[in-house]
Order: sequence, then structure tokens, then C-alpha cells
Amino acid sequence: MDIVQPFLEHVKGDTWCIVTGYSRIPLFKLDGDRAVLIDSGIATTDREGLFSLLKQENLTVAAVLTSHSHIDHIGNHGILQKEQGAKLYMTPFDAAVCENPMYSKPFFYGMSYQKIIQHAAMFLCHADYFIRPEHRSVDIDGARFEVLRLPGHTAEHLGFVTPDSVAYLGDALLSDQVLESLRIPYIISCDLDIDTKLRIGKMKYDYYIAAHSGVYKDVSGLAKRNIDNLLSKAEMICSLVDHYMSMEQIAAKVIVKMGIKADDIYKIRSSVQDIQVYVEYLIVTGRLVQRANNGIIEYIRTDRA
Repeated sequence: MDIVQPFLEHVKGDTWCIVTGYSRIPLFKLDGDRAVLIDSGIATTDREGLFSLLKQENLTVAAVLTSHSHIDHIGNHGILQKEQGAKLYMTPFDAAVCENPMYSKPFFYGMSYQKIIQHAAMFLCHADYFIRPEHRSVDIDGARFEVLRLPGHTAEHLGFVTPDSVAYLGDALLSDQVLESLRIPYIISCDLDIDTKLRIGKMKYDYYIAAHSGVYKDVSGLAKRNIDNLLSKAEMICSLVDHYMSMEQIAAKVIVKMGIKADDIYKIRSSVQDIQVYVEYLIVTGRLVQRANNGIIEYIRTDRA
């Protein structure tokens, strides 16, 4: 991933984006020289440029709202907390992930404890405030941010709406460019993700920010393209299951079909877990059936069973 010098992009009112080479990080300017970030980017590629930009703009981060605890969204939480006194807001689940590396194990596809510790060093921190299920908004120094519940990419994925009616959607929607480049987008539930995207398509805010990556006045069309992309990926996977196959066999065919670079154990494990979510959806929707055969779970299309 290329390191790009971040820059500020104005959206509306006091709402801006820090544009990096990989994402957009919303920034809301409070009174004076203080700001609220929504997510904090990647430690390895964004940290130096982020702090340089904040210094250039004479801004201190008062708080960070967290969409979800993936490493490209929480990479600079800890250092902002330590060096600028930023207060960190997140769900109890994401707080647990950020504080105890073993809670992040599901995100690292069965990595060993030692590997998880190496990765977790880039994002370990502790929450100052919990965003609980009953919370509909978060108030920071008189600025109210509406909380959006957008599960699917992760279980407790959140979006936030700034006081300027600008909705940050995190990874709930991906730009057309990212959709085209991703082989199998990471989600934990097709059903949840589709429902979230349908709801987003009906939202009425002035602007929308997708973390990866763009600013939009209307996202109804983008939401539909995101859903179509998900369904087309599921259909492609279904088409490859032409006889009784194990999950690993299905994943191997998908990896070849999609040209996924899976040249080490970690990448293969991650691909298997990503693909399994789509297989589960195909079972629920009646496109695939499964059976137990000598200790192996096998799958086949219903029209071939």
C-alpha cells in the first residue's frame, strides 16, 4: 500500500475528511483548535501524515468515534489517546478487542497468540466511553453525533452523523472503485449486510462518506450496486459447487476463479473464512445443501443433490 500525504477535504460546515491513500477519515471541527475524528486510519501508513496534517492545521483531537475495531480504522487510536488526550468512544465489544488481543482472534482468521500479539501492538488502547445499544447519539463538547447501527461488515459496526447532516458509513458501503478491485469483500453475515445496505439506500442526509472511499450526495444507487456485487459473488460461488465438496475445496476453486493471491497459510485461512459466509447465505436461501460424510461437512447445489 502506497503512503500518500494526507490532505483535508471539505464536506459541509465544520465537517471535513482527512483523505489518505486508502480511506477517508471524517474530521469535525469543534470550537477553537479541537476536533473530533471518526476512526483514525492505519498505523503503518497513516500515522506520520496524520500527525503532520493535524500540526499543520493547528488541531488537537479531543475525541475519536469508532466505527469498528478493524486495524485500518483503529490504528492510531492509542497514540492519539496518549499524546493528545483524545477520548475514545466505542462499543463494549470493540473496546474488548482493543484492550485484549485475544478478543481480536476472529478478525485474524485463527492466527496463533504470538501472531495476534504482533498485530495488536499497532492498535492496543482502552475505551474512555462505551456506546451501548440504547445510545442514539453521542455528545462531545456540545456537538451531537447521531449513532447509526450498521451491522454486516462486523457485528457492531457503527456509522455516525455529524451535526452538519453528514453521515459516515464506515465500511457499510464501498465505492465502485473498491468494489471492482476486491475479490471477496469481508463481511460476517450476508443477511445483515444486505439489510443494512437497503436501509442506507433509504436514508436522507445531506452528504455521505464511505471510508473506502468517497463523498456522496446520494447513495441509493451505490447501495444497490453494493448489494448486486454481494449477490453476484454468492452466485459465482454457488456455480462452482457442482458436486459434493468440502469448504476447503470450494474455497480453492473460488481462489483460482477470482485470481486471489493465496500463497501462504494466513491468506488461505482468511479466504476460507470470507467464502464461508457466502456459503452460509446460500444454504439459508436454499441454493446449497450440506451433509456430514465421514467427519467432513460437504456442500452441493440443490439442483445437483
